[in-house]
Amino acid sequence: MGMNYAPVPHFDLPFRYENLRAAVVQQDTKADVTNCVEATVRTVIGTRAWVPTFGIDDDTFTQQPVNTQKLSNQIRRNEPRAILNLKQRIPSFDVLADYIVVGVQNL
Repeated sequence: MGMNYAPVPHFDLPFRYENLRAAVVQQDTKADVTNCVEATVRTVIGTRAWVPTFGIDDDTFTQQPVNTQKLSNQIRRNEPRAILNLKQRIPSFDVLADYIVVGVQNL
């Protein structure tokens, strides 16, 4: 049987103040999971001394296309609550680089 606990507010991203208090989101909401996914993709593995395995590989200088399966696996390793929707955008005349749009579905 699962543990019963009261949801704990988490800091919202980007960190900011609202009415002289830090902005927060409720634990286990879509906003919370989305913030955790964002923190994951903005962190390179090895840059957090207290959690050295957190984040994703730095693929800055790797060849395109982006390995979406690898990215998805790394995000899920860090945020297993996320139901991801990754869409790869192919370079075109107005966008010269390949990129990924990462979406989080409703929980």
